[in-house]
Amino acid sequence: RDPKTMEPWWSIQAAEDAYAKARLARDAAARGVILRVTELFFEAVKAQEDLNVALEILESMQEQNRLVRERVSRGMGGPLDLRTAEIELAAAQYGVSQSRRRVDLTRQQLMQATGLSLSRMSRLVPPPPITWDAALEATTTKVLEASTDLKALEIDKDAARRAWRKAKQETQPEVNSSFSINESGEWRVGVEAAWYFWDGQEAAERLEAAAVKLQRTAAELEAAAETARLDVLRLYYDYLDGDERLQLAELEVERAMEMLEMTRRRYGLRMTTELEMMKALNELRAAKAEQAAALYSRSLAAIRLFIHTDQVIRVFPNISWDHGE
Repeated sequence: RDPKTMEPWWSIQAAEDAYAKARLARDAAARGVILRVTELFFEAVKAQEDLNVALEILESMQEQNRLVRERVSRGMGGPLDLRTAEIELAAAQYGVSQSRRRVDLTRQQLMQATGLSLSRMSRLVPPPPITWDAALEATTTKVLEASTDLKALEIDKDAARRAWRKAKQETQPEVNSSFSINESGEWRVGVEAAWYFWDGQEAAERLEAAAVKLQRTAAELEAAAETARLDVLRLYYDYLDGDERLQLAELEVERAMEMLEMTRRRYGLRMTTELEMMKALNELRAAKAEQAAALYSRSLAAIRLFIHTDQVIRVFPNISWDHGE
């Protein structure tokens, strides 16, 4: 019989499998923590950037409200213009309040996850763009190779295969051989074969159970691999969506900048009003806000791909924050 199916080797192999699976579980937990902290960091950065935009919009709405009141006082508008300006100002104030609450919440969540002190953090530093440049096929291969779940299932499959081989050996006769030399110097060879008839049915049942378990673990591994492929496809498409969204947002920013410049020229020639200037400026700020949101969305999608391919080191050098003096 194969010595590896006997003690102590059988128990040693089982212990090694348990240790390997425990390490894989630890690695999976670490990746989960890293992903969660990274997502919280980006949420906090985005909330901070959104607050900055909301403050700029509020300042613009306050100036616009002042201009509307002046126009109405000169008889160039009516109560409806005042009401519209008040609603826009109230909406801008609400946007600032909502953004402040979001900043506080995301920072509290980040502090809880990392144990850092809120009092020592003055401003989160937006990271540089994080991009993913591998093709879908290469990405899928990397994710499948790095998957801790698939590695654990592979260990289970190997263990089931060993158990099946052991059960199969137990259904066969046990053959032992011996060699010796008698007093005359002649070699004596002995062969002993043993078949445990009363154990035959139990051995056959163990073999059948081992075969079923091997088939089940193989099927679980195949199903998990297919699920992992679909997850890769979703993550990869999320990144492509974010990348195209960012390209569109950049075009919108360019258009808003051109419109603002054209409005400024018209205003210099007294061909438009301050309100049109405010409108063009607000459109530019809104376009920049969408650009920032698209950038963060793409970066998060890239980070998820890096973590699922066990390339965390490509993410963390891009994350830092300023500390108060």
